[in-house]
Amino acid sequence: ATPGGDGVALALAQQPDLIVLDLLMPDLTGFVVMDILRGDPATREIPILILTGHDLTQAERETLQGAAQKVLEKSYFDTADFIAQVERAVGVRMPGRADER
Repeated sequence: ATPGGDGVALALAQQPDLIVLDLLMPDLTGFVVMDILRGDPATREIPILILTGHDLTQAERETLQGAAQKVLEKSYFDTADFIAQVERAVGVRMPGRADER
C-alpha cells in the first residue's frame, strides 16, 4: 500500500506476518503508521522492518528503537541482509520455536 492509511487498513484486515514500512509516504508518515499499529491490539505484535531513504536524526532512531524490528537504510541496502532480516523477523512469530515467549 502506498498511502499510510491504506497500509494501516490492510494490516488490520489481513494481519500479515511482517510489515515493511517506509517513513516517508503520502498522507501519514511511517512514524504515525507505526504508532497506530502499535496502539492496536490486533497489530501490536506484527514485526515491522523500516526501509527508508530518510536520514534519521538521533531522536528519530530512539523513537524507532523497540517499536521496529530493524531499521534499514536504502542508501546501504543489501539484498542478502534484507532477506536475512525478513527471515529473522518472521521467525520470531513462528509457532513452536524454542525462543517463543
